[in-house]
Amino acid sequence: MGFGWSEPQLELPTPNAIDFLGNFVHVCHRVKEELIQFPAMARNGVISTNFTEVIEKEHKRAKGMMLSLCRSYEEGDWEGVLRIPPLREYGWWS
Repeated sequence: MGFGWSEPQLELPTPNAIDFLGNFVHVCHRVKEELIQFPAMARNGVISTNFTEVIEKEHKRAKGMMLSLCRSYEEGDWEGVLRIPPLREYGWWS
């Protein structure tokens, strides 16, 4: 007899999610921000150049984590996939 709840089921990122994060976020979105949007905003005084430096560091960190995610996924290293902090911190899986 159960208590009306079950063990949470962990859903790992799917190939489509990894493809989206790798190709759209890091190839299109990040590049657009770094090369076009943030420099234009800094030139017009909307943001400081310090802000763009902070974001670029964050983008490098995120790119490294994305590469780790792709590598772990390709190797079938599910523990490696789960060790990537944003997956846990930012709810990239439900």
